[in-house]
Amino acid sequence: MGEYRAHHVRFFNFTPKPVQCLAYEESTQKLAVARLDDNCGRIEIWSLSDNWFCEQSLLPTQSIESLVWCGTRLFSAGLHAQLHEHDLNTGAIKASCSSYNGAIWCLSLNREHTLIAAGTEDGCVVLFEVLSDGVQFHRALNKQDGRILSLVWYDAEDAVVTGGVDSIRVWGVKSGHAVQRMTLGRGQDKQRETIVWTVAVTSDFTIISGDSRGKVSFWNGRMGTLIKCFKSHEADVYSVCLSPDHKTVHACGVDPRLVRFQLVSCLGPNSDWPVWVTASVKSQHTNDVRALVHTQHGVVSAGLDCQLIVNTLSGSKSKTNKTLRISPIPQQSVVHSIPNSCSLLLQYTDHLELWRLGSTLHNSDVDGEQLELKTGPVKQVDLRAKLSGSEIVCSAVSRCGAWVVYSDEHSLKLYNVGLEEMEGVGVVPRVTRVRCLPPTVVSAGGAVCLAFTPDSSTLVIAGRLDSSVHLVKLDPVEPRLVKSFVFDQNNAATHILQANDKTAVSCMIHLLAVSGCGQYLAVASLNKTINIYHLTLLQHVVALPVRSHQPTAMSFSSTSPSDLLVIAYSDNKIVEYSVSCKEYTAWSRKHTDYRHAQWSTRINKIRRITYHPLSANQIIAHDDEMFCIINKTQAMPDSTVRLFPCTSTQGSVAKKRDSSGQAPHALHICDRFKYLLHMDVMPDGLLVVVERPQLSLVESLPAPFRQHKFGV
Repeated sequence: MGEYRAHHVRFFNFTPKPVQCLAYEESTQKLAVARLDDNCGRIEIWSLSDNWFCEQSLLPTQSIESLVWCGTRLFSAGLHAQLHEHDLNTGAIKASCSSYNGAIWCLSLNREHTLIAAGTEDGCVVLFEVLSDGVQFHRALNKQDGRILSLVWYDAEDAVVTGGVDSIRVWGVKSGHAVQRMTLGRGQDKQRETIVWTVAVTSDFTIISGDSRGKVSFWNGRMGTLIKCFKSHEADVYSVCLSPDHKTVHACGVDPRLVRFQLVSCLGPNSDWPVWVTASVKSQHTNDVRALVHTQHGVVSAGLDCQLIVNTLSGSKSKTNKTLRISPIPQQSVVHSIPNSCSLLLQYTDHLELWRLGSTLHNSDVDGEQLELKTGPVKQVDLRAKLSGSEIVCSAVSRCGAWVVYSDEHSLKLYNVGLEEMEGVGVVPRVTRVRCLPPTVVSAGGAVCLAFTPDSSTLVIAGRLDSSVHLVKLDPVEPRLVKSFVFDQNNAATHILQANDKTAVSCMIHLLAVSGCGQYLAVASLNKTINIYHLTLLQHVVALPVRSHQPTAMSFSSTSPSDLLVIAYSDNKIVEYSVSCKEYTAWSRKHTDYRHAQWSTRINKIRRITYHPLSANQIIAHDDEMFCIINKTQAMPDSTVRLFPCTSTQGSVAKKRDSSGQAPHALHICDRFKYLLHMDVMPDGLLVVVERPQLSLVESLPAPFRQHKFGV
């Protein structure tokens, strides 16, 4: 692998948004994750069948309190009193309907997928009718005193169960009246209301509730009587979820312990007297847990600590129990390096920062030694985005650092950046916004991906609304649209359209890559296709073979041959493709069937992959917990070689012989960083590593719920 001087960057204070709610769609195995911060929400779509890959992030919205799937259609609601349907092709809001009864706190779908029930601030259960082209207000049930904070359908008796302040009600959908009411007691403070945050219902009409007293209660829905009550938590229970067989319940809340309840027979397996008992307690989250959901892969929990934790559904004493921790770091990069000036562009929610990295004259042969800086890092530009309640979706910077571009959900902003030497002041940044963008780019409704050609002469834009790729010739006064690439309606190949052609594609683009020579452009879409274009001839070159997994990162070689494209997929498979030969390279074909258990089963996805700037025989890839340098001239490790953890005592590069005396293999892995946001090698060989340490990320979160331990 060799040795590198690494510039370790820790001043990027990236903080992901906490999770507010979850929704799972069983037929497509898609998980919708709503993140909310400062009343600005964003929905992520995760594909569980694709090894827990985050496929896309929908456009930000004002507030998200609840999500529900209706087949392959996704609906959300929040404090804005609107029920939104989201277009999964463009990420925009497809249709909306008002509740006419204030903020919407919760949603539930009936078994026929024809009606959505919503609990509102004014105390009404509002029914929305799901149409083929949208959703419309159907009717509202009778009003109760106080808001409705939780609800669930019980289709067997055409009823809706709701939870609010001090009570649980059962509503007849046909009559619109409450047919049953269960009153909850209060805690030690009798003046404090008991809030029912969550409800679920089993097939035999047992109602499960979680409330602000920290109690999980089981009720007889027909008789309105309490069956059993557990003081399982020391604070509010925010969420309960029911297993598909209705025999297991999980609960979590402000007290982040995950408590599992099991329905067992006290007098034997054939007894008619089953009872609910506490089966297990797990402490995995550091902060409040806001949402729980059952999936085919396990129970997913999430909350203020931003991460998703997956627990398998097997018994608590099973040796096959697994816990997956899915990182909150976004798949799309929020850090961009500028090789020509050894600088970084950092993307925050509402602004961009351009930093020039420090330098040192020292060197050392000691692994891990810190070198004294001659000059420290300097923030050159702080570009504040003037956004009205929205946030930056994507950004990019040219290789020379003279052009910076970003997009929100509405439009694209392009800036020309320069540094001027002023007497008595020093270096002063000059930032000029380029306003005369081509009309086709303006009407594209913002971008999902952005990239510059290596010579910084052309901007590549993947539009959101039309999902086409626009090539814009850069100019400080008036940029010019060159051409627009658009898929055909079958998404099998692509063609070129003139700037005024409005034909749209049916699948969103999520990756762009431009070759080092500036001739080729690679475009990856969510239908798992990758297409190559020739930027000089302005024509489609080839469509790569479609694999069963999504591409997560790709890059061209910056050295000769410059037509080599390396691609990483969500199953951590890495392939190399030669554009000029229109086939996989000999190295890639040789390792077509190669699978190492530790590598292929990693839940972390490769976020960035690139070639070494001085050698096409070295491929550099990283996820959020490790980076790896793949030497194509060495043999791949066999299944007996342990890749993780690394053999070095400091968690550094695994380059020693293993216990069997086997020679060093092609995978040189370093796992000393977490969370790894960005990693790149500069032309002079300097390794730039941008890390958001896990401890500093936890410290930036709200204070967790404190519990006394060991009788203290």
